Amino acid sequence: MSGSPGYNFLTTLPSGEVMTSTHLLRVVPVKISERELYSDLIMLDMPDYDVILGMDFLSKYDASIECRKRRVVFQPEAEVKFEFIGEPKKRTKKFLSAIKAQKMLVKGCTGYLAHIVDTEQDRGQNLEEVRV
Repeated sequence: MSGSPGYNFLTTLPSGEVMTSTHLLRVVPVKISERELYSDLIMLDMPDYDVILGMDFLSKYDASIECRKRRVVFQPEAEVKFEFIGEPKKRTKKFLSAIKAQKMLVKGCTGYLAHIVDTEQDRGQNLEEVRV
């Protein structure tokens, strides 16, 4: 069916947008944790993603998603159970808006205002070179 004329595959994204494709790839091997599973894939123009495996795929392989542990456990029929563990969550810098900071201060939180300067930064001039 790949590229068969007359066939349109509609996919609804979580945003509600509907994408159309004419390409269906049948029984594609998908390697997860060194195990080979199979799925039919619909080709979509979504450059930020390599593949999106949906509920049909997860159900087929009796997958259980453990969000807090960042783990998916697969129990394929008549096969040994295995798991996929996602990468640890990267710590991001936390910034507060002025409004949120003010609300927290009103609630009794302690706040600090700091001005941080990189003293190792190469400024490109010596003190003697600065015109006064």
